Amino acid sequence: MRSVVFGWFLLCLFSCGKREAVNNLDVSVPPIVKAIIESIHDPIDSRGLQYNSQISENSYIVKSLFTEQGNLKQKEKYDQKGNMEWREVNSYDKSNNPIKQVLYHYRKVSRKTINRFNELNQLIENTIFDADGKLIEKKLAQFNSQQERTLTFYILKRGVLEKNSASVFNKSGNNTENLFFSDKKLVRQELNKYDNRGNRTESLEIDLNSGMKKLTHFNYNIRNDMTEMITLNASLMIESRITYAYDSGHHLIKHSSYGVAGNHQESKDFLYEFDAAGQWIKQITFEKRKAVSITVRSIEYY
Repeated sequence: MRSVVFGWFLLCLFSCGKREAVNNLDVSVPPIVKAIIESIHDPIDSRGLQYNSQISENSYIVKSLFTEQGNLKQKEKYDQKGNMEWREVNSYDKSNNPIKQVLYHYRKVSRKTINRFNELNQLIENTIFDADGKLIEKKLAQFNSQQERTLTFYILKRGVLEKNSASVFNKSGNNTENLFFSDKKLVRQELNKYDNRGNRTESLEIDLNSGMKKLTHFNYNIRNDMTEMITLNASLMIESRITYAYDSGHHLIKHSSYGVAGNHQESKDFLYEFDAAGQWIKQITFEKRKAVSITVRSIEYY
């Protein structure tokens, strides 16, 4: 009986959006997404041509609503019985900065976030409150004479807001340094480098207690898609390597990981189906050439 009820619920959620996604679209002017309903299913056959109408175990149906400016307005998560477990509601200012987010667990507020921005639309304060309205996390921005920004993150510990980390940004908005604290002591540092296109190309992590270092290199194609991530240990030996491949629309189509000796560990391939507007509506994940998961999206446009 539960499968019948769930199937009816899923059909109701999907019906209007999918019809809007494929009919009466002027592809010369990219349509604006109004809503996306997404769910993950188990494949019935190895090629992923058919899938179980019941969502996969421990997954949700996720419904996202967007403004005409492309901002996420609301997100809802439904369980296998069709109950809405989580809801996220976002508010924006006239410059499209996210100024408020409220999270609900069932119908009760579980978390609230308030953001403040300056006239340059830079985040200068972020405050997070728990279900009882108590302040539990805070971020504050400071600027130096070169207008480089440092964002300091505080969390509530033993009734006191304690510095947990700090992030430094250059004038271009790139996160060049991260500092991590424990019991008010600096314990870890991360230094980042960027290319002239704003892509992070290198990240050096330093454990200040042990002196251990870890270096990660990031490579990109001419379209700024990250194609490779290589992590080196303190001896500059390869610890891990991950490669990525994309189609012409920047969709990830292959993900492969390799071990210390360069041995291949695992790969995942992704195959997509698209609607008339070019948005993907089905993603099939393959492992060892066998479909293991199918993500289905129904899209409604303004």
